[in-house]
Amino acid sequence: MCSMTDNCPSEQKLSAYHDGELLAEDRERLARHLAWCQACVRRMEQLKQMSAFIASGSPVGLSQIALRRLHNKLDEVIERGLVRWAWEVSGIAAAILLIGSVWLARLAEPVSASVSVPPWVGAQASADPVIQETPTPAAAWYLADARNSSEVNP
Repeated sequence: MCSMTDNCPSEQKLSAYHDGELLAEDRERLARHLAWCQACVRRMEQLKQMSAFIASGSPVGLSQIALRRLHNKLDEVIERGLVRWAWEVSGIAAAILLIGSVWLARLAEPVSASVSVPPWVGAQASADPVIQETPTPAAAWYLADARNSSEVNP
């Protein structure tokens, strides 16, 4: 009897041997194995019987109407798949275009007005300790009041 320790070939190898698809070296090795392994011989007999049964059956033919319906249905399924794929790819491309446009628009925006410039930026330093500016009305009143009080109290 054949067991796993006998290194029996796989079902695919037996089927390939039956169909004549093995290389010469593999075919000879499998033939030597079949000379002493009864389990593999039985499996080969089953494959031969199955092949003979399938070969003895007549092929089922379809009428011209059935063939035409089958082809039309196949064309419809393929066309629907292609249209669906085209819609999906178009949607992805539109999303990429929209995201890219928004990103580029945000790059072109000027610096936000919420960032205020400190008062000392742009101010010019004066070498004169007394700044000669035109006083505001409040400053003029204060200075006039200060002069009057110094004249009254020597």
